[in-house]
Amino acid sequence: MFYKIARGVIGILGLALGFELVKFLLSLSVFQSFVPSKLPYLTTTIIYGAGTLIVGIIFYIVSPVFIKWARDFEQWLEAKLQNMPIDEILIGAFGLIIGLIVANLLSAPLYPIFIVGKIVPILLNLFLGYLGIRISLKKKEDVPFVWVLFFGEVLYNYIGVFKKTRGC
Repeated sequence: MFYKIARGVIGILGLALGFELVKFLLSLSVFQSFVPSKLPYLTTTIIYGAGTLIVGIIFYIVSPVFIKWARDFEQWLEAKLQNMPIDEILIGAFGLIIGLIVANLLSAPLYPIFIVGKIVPILLNLFLGYLGIRISLKKKEDVPFVWVLFFGEVLYNYIGVFKKTRGC
């Protein structure tokens, strides 16, 4: 059942991508020399429909490969996370959240810019999210101090008791 739903969702994503791809290609000035700038409504609809269906069908056909990659990645990630202590996972998640907050604050002024406003915020989120995880894990000794600043002495005492019971 999950397999069929996943294939359907990937096919729908392919339809959406196909529509956006046709829209982008028709707006390029290179293709405007081949295609008249003012197409009749029916012709435009047929071009959009054909492009959307072609890319959607391609994604639906290739979806088993995507599903296999996703399952392999999920198994790899689960194996890695099972070997990691819970405090490192929490510290990494905290660093990720801080990195994403900073990335969104930095990328907000870039949204109105034509092409840069769509690409740079995505790259900034990926980079600063990863950087937040790496820095928080490398500086994990300093993280309890930050937790005290945000959440107070109670949480810090709880973390200290938690570490003492684990034998760290």
